[in-house]
Amino acid sequence: MLHKQQTITVLTAAALIAASAGPAALAAQVSGSMTLTVGSPYLTNNGTSAAIDAQGTTPVVESPGYTLLPLRGVVEAMGGTLAWDAASQTIAITLGSQTWTLTIGSATAINQYGQTRTLAVAPRLTEDGRTLVHIRALELFSGVTCSWNNATQQVYITYSITTPDPAPAQDDEGPAGDTLLILTNETGEDIDAVKWSAAGASDYSANVLQSALLGDDETEYLWLDLDGDPEIDLRVTYADGGSETYEDLDLTGVDEAFEVAIQDDGGYDGPDDAAVPDMEDGLKVSLYNESGVDDIAEAYLYPSGEDPDDYDGLVYEAHDERTLAQGDWLRVTLDAADDDHLWDLYLVYDDADETEAWVEGISLTGASDEAAIVVTDEDEAYRVLDDNTIELDETASEVTARIYNDLGEDYTLTYIEASPADGDDWYTVSSGDVEDGDYVSEDFDLDADGSEWDFYFEVYDAYDDEYEDYYLYGVDFDDAYDDNPYLYIEWYDSGEDDLDYTLD
Repeated sequence: MLHKQQTITVLTAAALIAASAGPAALAAQVSGSMTLTVGSPYLTNNGTSAAIDAQGTTPVVESPGYTLLPLRGVVEAMGGTLAWDAASQTIAITLGSQTWTLTIGSATAINQYGQTRTLAVAPRLTEDGRTLVHIRALELFSGVTCSWNNATQQVYITYSITTPDPAPAQDDEGPAGDTLLILTNETGEDIDAVKWSAAGASDYSANVLQSALLGDDETEYLWLDLDGDPEIDLRVTYADGGSETYEDLDLTGVDEAFEVAIQDDGGYDGPDDAAVPDMEDGLKVSLYNESGVDDIAEAYLYPSGEDPDDYDGLVYEAHDERTLAQGDWLRVTLDAADDDHLWDLYLVYDDADETEAWVEGISLTGASDEAAIVVTDEDEAYRVLDDNTIELDETASEVTARIYNDLGEDYTLTYIEASPADGDDWYTVSSGDVEDGDYVSEDFDLDADGSEWDFYFEVYDAYDDEYEDYYLYGVDFDDAYDDNPYLYIEWYDSGEDDLDYTLD
């Protein structure tokens, strides 16, 4: 069968300005003044006259009085560059360390950090393919000012552009491949995105923050696929708006992990070489279906790069052979090796097309007891560590336990009572016979009454024809495999003097 495919990326944010990153990089300063005249194919730059371009393009005035300039010639005269993408009809203008992208016919400009500005007039193309842009668009760039003299029909441009020189070559290299960033947020604000790039580069990565928010005084474990650069920049965006860039993080000497703490004044501590924490076997992971797509029919969680067919289907094995409905969740216990830090999730939705989806590179590093993977409305996923930063409607604080008679064919559970641990609020769970190999189901509200419960059992011994009373204390449903566990009632050490249990 052909399947409609989705690729889910992991959500799975932050940024740093170096307060003590060493000497500032050398920079080149390009300054000057320029004059252009409406109808003239020439410009004067720092007193020298030159053709605007080889095609003889001239500035024009269009109703209702907007002056449009030939863009490429003007930008290159100021020492900048212009890149034209015919397919998307976009123009990327770079002056110094700043880049703004304009779109033909659109009044919205966007810079390399995703910030937008609205232009008075949308750019347009001439018949011979020259780009004309309103003069004020150049003032998107720091250090550029424009003015208009209506009497002389001239545009005056002054500019002072700082262009950082390339960083000097270094013998030392930074780490390459998957490297762990242990990032602590000390900014006083919630962070919702973290991206990285080589120092001084403008091509930032996708968001590597997997939780929805990194709160103040919280630490996140982020895996970066580094390229061996000795220095990187981090860029963070804040949940309430705004962003910050932390530059020139020195990674020389870093092996597999490094720690950085970012502050509200733009400074940071580190980077400090660190160790990757071992993954603990027995980590409990909850999978939430908040996709808004459909019920999940199959789910496989497995170490990155391995074959999902080698692992149990979570929905079938851990969820009692039911689909994982929208808004529902299940919990599993991972059998993890020390180096199993990144996990992949393969999903099949219970829809007509049996839609498949993959969530790759989910980081469970740093989770000591419990973690959660949430498939969201945007078909994305992220994981949350012990102190959950995402507000979830966790209706699954109630478990439905199956109390199973595993005592043998001579014994019947004739009466069952339950009470929250160390309490006196006993109530009847079952007053009917539960034969060997049979069970009764009961709901337990862990949110209201706690996870630990005490039980009373009346057991009928058919061999001796007598009834005996037994108690179990402190049965902890937090130890259950999922939210539909079996409570197997059995004899302690195979004897018949006391009861024991297995929770699975």
